[in-house]
Amino acid sequence: MTTQCLSEVVPQIELFQVKNRPVVVSRTATQVSSNGGFLALGKIDRRVELIRAVAACFVDAERNRAVRDPDRVIHGLEDLLRQRVFQMALGYEDGLDADTLRLDPVLQVSVGKDTALGSQPMMSRLENWVSTKDLYRGWHEVVRVYARHFHVAGEPVVLHVDSTEDRCSGQLALFNGYYQDHCFHPLVVTEERTSFPLALIFRNGNVSSAHRVRSVLKRVLRWLREEIPGVQIVVKGDCAFGIADLVNWFEEIQVDYVLGLSGNAVVEKAVAHLAQEVQVEHQETKTPLQRFCSFSYRAQTWKNSHSVIAKVEHTGKGLNQRFVVCSMQAEDPEKLYETYHTRAKGIEAVIEQMKNGLRMDKTACHNKLPNQMRYLESALALILHLKIIDIVEKDLPHRPTVQSVIQKILKIGAIVTRSVRRFLIELSSVDPNTLWLMRILAT
Repeated sequence: MTTQCLSEVVPQIELFQVKNRPVVVSRTATQVSSNGGFLALGKIDRRVELIRAVAACFVDAERNRAVRDPDRVIHGLEDLLRQRVFQMALGYEDGLDADTLRLDPVLQVSVGKDTALGSQPMMSRLENWVSTKDLYRGWHEVVRVYARHFHVAGEPVVLHVDSTEDRCSGQLALFNGYYQDHCFHPLVVTEERTSFPLALIFRNGNVSSAHRVRSVLKRVLRWLREEIPGVQIVVKGDCAFGIADLVNWFEEIQVDYVLGLSGNAVVEKAVAHLAQEVQVEHQETKTPLQRFCSFSYRAQTWKNSHSVIAKVEHTGKGLNQRFVVCSMQAEDPEKLYETYHTRAKGIEAVIEQMKNGLRMDKTACHNKLPNQMRYLESALALILHLKIIDIVEKDLPHRPTVQSVIQKILKIGAIVTRSVRRFLIELSSVDPNTLWLMRILAT
C-alpha cells in the first residue's frame, strides 16, 4: 500500500473569504525556502574556511567509504559535512531532516551545489565513517581556527572546564550517581572571552567530572602553545576539578588556574572568625551580606602551599561558605573570586545553548565514535553562530543567544530563481528580521 503526498490528495484548501474572495492555500512548485539564513552560514564558513579544513582531517573516513568507482561519487565528504553542520546550525538536528532539506534551494547554494544534497542515510554513513584519529585531527584543526580567527594577539587564553549530562538510553547508557539518571557524561572546554568550544569529549555516564580532564587539557594546551607561541593560559573549573592531580600538574607545567575547592575541617576553621562576624552582623542588620578573605593552605596531597579564597555569605536562609584555590596572589580576594564566579556564567551558558539551540545532546547512535562525531558537528555549528553573534551584538542591548539567532535572523523566507547567468535569491521585504540577515551578508 503506497502513501500519497498530501498535495496530491488535497491540491488546494479553501480557508475563508475576504471581501467575497476566497483565500486558497496550495503547495507551490516555485523554488521557495524558509531558511534564508543558510546564506549567512555559507559565507562565514567560506571566510573562516572551517568545514573545508576539518573535512580534510577525515583521512580514514575517505578510506572507510570504500568507493569502488570514484567517478560515481555524487556527494563529497566536505559537502556532506557542510550540509550536516549547516542543518544543525539552523535547528535541524535530526538526520531525518536531510530527506526534505536536501531539496532546499538555499541550502544547496550555500553548500555549493545546484542539485539534490545527501539524504538521511548519507548523514548516518558520514558519522560512522570517521575514526578516532580523524576526530583527533579534527579537534586539532578547531584549535587552529580559534588561533587564526578568534584570538586577539597579546591577550591571555582563559579556559573554562566543565562537564554536563547527556541523557540517553540503550547499551551505552550508564548510571550517574550525581545526575541520578542513565546518561553520557561529556567533558567541555571553552574559551572565556569568545565562548569558543576547544574540546567536547564523549565519556561514559558513570565516570567522575574530572575523568580524563588532564589528558584532554594536555593536548589542548599543547596545540594552543604551538599555534600561539608565548601565550599565557589560565584554567578555571569548579570544585569537581580542584583535585590534587590537577593542582600539582598545573604547578609542574606552569599554568595559572582558579579552581573550586571542597570545604573541609581545616579550611572551615581558617574562616571561623569571619563566619562569626557575618553571623553577628546579619543578626543586627537583617540584610544579606558577603565577606571575602584569603589564606595559605596546603593539603596533604599537594606539593606546595597555595592561596585559597574564601567567600562567607548570609542570604537570610543560613550561612554559606565557598572556597577557591588559585595560583595567583590574592591581593584583592573579592575581585579574584569574581573571576571564578564568571566561569559559571560563561561555560554553563555555552552548554545550555548547545543543548537547547543546537541539540548537542541528541546522541542516539549505538557506538561511541558516531556520538563523538555529533559533538564535533555541534561545536562547528556553534563556531559559525559565534561569528554571527559578533557581527550583530554591537547593535543589540544584550548578547543574543543561539536560539534567538536561529529564530530572529536565520529563519527567513526566500525565493530562488535559477538562470544560466546567476542564482537570484530574493528575501522578504516585509520581514523586519531580513535587515539583520542582509547586514551579516554585507559584512
